[in-house]
This record gives sequence, C-alpha cells and structure tokens, in this order.
Amino acid sequence: MVKQLHMYKILVIIFSICCCIACNKNIDVKNVDFNVTTDSSIYQVGDTVNFKFSGNPDIITYYSGEPGNKYANRNRDTASGNITANFYTSRLYGNSTKALSFLVSNDFSGIYDSTNLTNATWTDISYRATFAPSSTNTFSGNISLNDFVNPQQPLFLAFRYIGLVGSGIKQSRWNVASFNVNNTLADSTSYSIANILSASWTAVSITNNSLDQK
Repeated sequence: MVKQLHMYKILVIIFSICCCIACNKNIDVKNVDFNVTTDSSIYQVGDTVNFKFSGNPDIITYYSGEPGNKYANRNRDTASGNITANFYTSRLYGNSTKALSFLVSNDFSGIYDSTNLTNATWTDISYRATFAPSSTNTFSGNISLNDFVNPQQPLFLAFRYIGLVGSGIKQSRWNVASFNVNNTLADSTSYSIANILSASWTAVSITNNSLDQK
C-alpha cells in the first residue's frame, strides 16, 4: 500500500474596488467662461478636426462617440457583459499532469488561512481551460465566468497545486506566465478587470486531506 501525502498550495485573488471620497458641501461655484470652435461645421469621414478652446473651465470632458466614449453612457457606472478569464501555463519536469487546477468561489470569507479556505465552496472549472502538456507556454482559451458573476457577491479565483507523493509519481513544476480577466460588452468594448500584476495573489499552504471533500 502506498501512502499518499497531499500538499495543497492555493493562490486566491479577489477583485474589489474601494473608493474613499472626501467632500465639502459648501462648494463655491464660479461662473465659467468657456467656448469651443472649429474651422468648419462640415467634415468628411477621416478628416482631422481641431477644437479650439477658450475660457477658464476647470475640467473638460470629451465624448468622441467611439466605444467606451459615448455621451449616451456618460452616467453609466456598471455594464453587463461577457466575463472571461485566460492565462498561459507551462509544465516542466515530472509527470504530475493533473497537479494544477483552476477554481472559483462566491462565498470565500476573504480571510486567507486554511480554515476559511476549506470552509468555502470552491467549484473546479479546470475542464473549461487548456493546460500545458509540456514546457511550451499554452493558452488556456477564454474561460467563461458568467454563471458565477453575482453583483451582490465578490468573485474569487484560485489556482490549486496538489503535490502527491507515491510510487512512480514525480513532481512537476507549473508556471503561470500571464493572467487576465476581461469584460466584453455588446458593442465589443472590452475592459480589463484584472491582470497578473493587478490581481492580489495570496499563497496559502494546506497539508494532508483537508480539501479532498471540497
């Protein structure tokens, strides 16, 4: 009988935006002298338009009409779209081809320790991704996260590495070379939600079989 020891290393990221705003209710609104002119009132597609500004405005906001800069969306602060994640992986040495997996959770507490990680509900969505069979960087494909997105809950993503010790098992070294989460709207506008640098990765080590039933 071969005794297998399980070592779980989980990197968890959360996407959240915290805004701190200080305000003064007694705002002195000054009279604004502002004007915009152009050399012509008629232009052809592809022409260069020079806007001439005069006056004393503090802030100028310009809407070009292009995706992401439409006046009709000036008050929009949220937008439903197609949420996808993608990454590149490579595997070196060993024969642990299934050691790395990709998971998602909506109920993780945000406390990065073994107890809170194992108490959360994690869904393994590795089957939606392509993982590297070798040392060549391999694109995962665009992984849909739409069925896990809930405006009332944060979304947590994790890579889980399982190290198994047993007869014939040789550990592999997995590399994640890039990571992106994007929101693509109906007009094809794409916004970056997170990337490998902006996502706050935290490593948590969990030993033995504590996640076997999760």
